[in-house]
Amino acid sequence: MHPFLLTPSISRRIASATILTLAAACSCPAATYYVATTGSDSNFGTLSAPFATVNRALTAMVPGDTVFIRGGTYVQSVTAAKSGTASLRLTIAGYPGETAVIDGGGTIPSGDGTYPLISITGNYVTVQDLTTQNAYGMGLQISGSWNQAIRIKSYRNWSSGIRITTGSYNSVEDSEIYWNARSNDRSTGNVAQYWGAGLTCSRGGVNNTAFRRNKIWNNWGEGMSTFESTYTTMEDNISWDNFANNIYLSDTQHALAQRNLAYYTPANVTSTGAQTNIEMGDETSNPPSSDNVVINNFAVGGSRVFSCCTGATNNVISNNSFINASSGAVANVQIWSSGTYTNAQFVNNIIEQDDSVPITSFASNPAGLTRSNNVWSKTPPASASGAGDVIGDPRLSKSGSTSAGSYSPDWFKLLSDSPAIHHES
Repeated sequence: MHPFLLTPSISRRIASATILTLAAACSCPAATYYVATTGSDSNFGTLSAPFATVNRALTAMVPGDTVFIRGGTYVQSVTAAKSGTASLRLTIAGYPGETAVIDGGGTIPSGDGTYPLISITGNYVTVQDLTTQNAYGMGLQISGSWNQAIRIKSYRNWSSGIRITTGSYNSVEDSEIYWNARSNDRSTGNVAQYWGAGLTCSRGGVNNTAFRRNKIWNNWGEGMSTFESTYTTMEDNISWDNFANNIYLSDTQHALAQRNLAYYTPANVTSTGAQTNIEMGDETSNPPSSDNVVINNFAVGGSRVFSCCTGATNNVISNNSFINASSGAVANVQIWSSGTYTNAQFVNNIIEQDDSVPITSFASNPAGLTRSNNVWSKTPPASASGAGDVIGDPRLSKSGSTSAGSYSPDWFKLLSDSPAIHHES
């Protein structure tokens, strides 16, 4: 054989190896696809030739790609089943500066009224800057992992506004969720055909969910809830005038609710409901609640400002301000006698009630629940009091608007002569 003459088989192997090497070295740019009300699914999905449906755009995506939805109303359901990666997320977004609305028209999706209008079942997906409304079911459901919902408006849906389920490390941030759970809208005569919530993390092995900086109001169920879940974080949210609870934790472990603002305004639209402001409980005890922390929250109004309706292990309720249950309410703070408390704490809270509503109702003197260093505006019953308690007006600023959507944390600011200052344990 001539020393410089390669056989065809060797030549083909070298050519093939060269192509693979070049392909591995190629850093191909991520693609961007567009959807518009004027588009067609037979188009190429470019800015000048957009698709008509979001689902058509999603079929073209690979990790790193983005779908922009131009302004307008899209009466269609959306299912995102593909996954990105940790470094190459999939992004589904409203086009910057425009308002993209996914609308169920009261009939989509088909089914029994519990399915989502927008469903994210893949992993490493970001959905942002969209409105989902009028679903015959949920507005948005996320059931994959490592997904993000950012600046979503979820409005007037038959069931929950946004639900996280059967996944891990998902988050909902900077979103507005209102007037959902319409199946229970008493103003139209509906009575709980399908119970729902504004924003919820629930069931199916859901864990490590985060709700941050959301606004949740006028939902005909719970406002913000976590149940049958683990390691949920709820922080810096504002929740008001929701039918059942503004904030609800049940059958959950290692949950953290901190720096939230929750309140009820007089004669609000959902005032036919129970309207407990912040509630901890166990409906199914699956998992049995334990190791939950409710700390540094502000709450005003409701049939109870705070309620703990079952026993629990290692729960901490600390450094909260519970102010003025509504007129005729059961009590400002209610601790039920059912269940067993083990190493639980109710400490360093401010409880103020300025009228004749009882400041607290402890159904018993529960062993295993430490009460200490709380500031009470009037003397609580012996079953609620503890070492280091302070009795007196906590002297809150109470400055600024108290209308719906207007409360500010500054309203709860302690004046310089407050007896609550420097009385923490």
